[in-house]
Amino acid sequence: MEVTLILYSIFAIAVLVSITASRVKVKYITISTVTLESLIRRCDNLLVIELLEANNGVIPGALLVPADQLSGLLRWVPPGSTLVLSDLQEAMPYRSEIETKLLGLGIAFVYVLEFELEPYSS
Repeated sequence: MEVTLILYSIFAIAVLVSITASRVKVKYITISTVTLESLIRRCDNLLVIELLEANNGVIPGALLVPADQLSGLLRWVPPGSTLVLSDLQEAMPYRSEIETKLLGLGIAFVYVLEFELEPYSS
């Protein structure tokens, strides 16, 4: 009887932990090119990643990465970095894997650059 109660308690705790962990999500914040310019000036730990399939033009100083390779790149990102992605739609098929790696790095939000009519130009 006691063994059953202990096993049930362990199972219940495991279920609660998994439910709590699954609720943690990365927040995506859409920013304009003006906001990006401001971030470039004031963030020392800023990493701008332009997904190659976005075809929005090249952002000066951005890392050019195919969307399917973004998850592999994230293992090299320093914990607590500020990330800007050029286009979240390109990364959608890989989103859960990307979010898991970001949360593991302590990155709870990512800026997503919203291109206006013109691609980024400084």
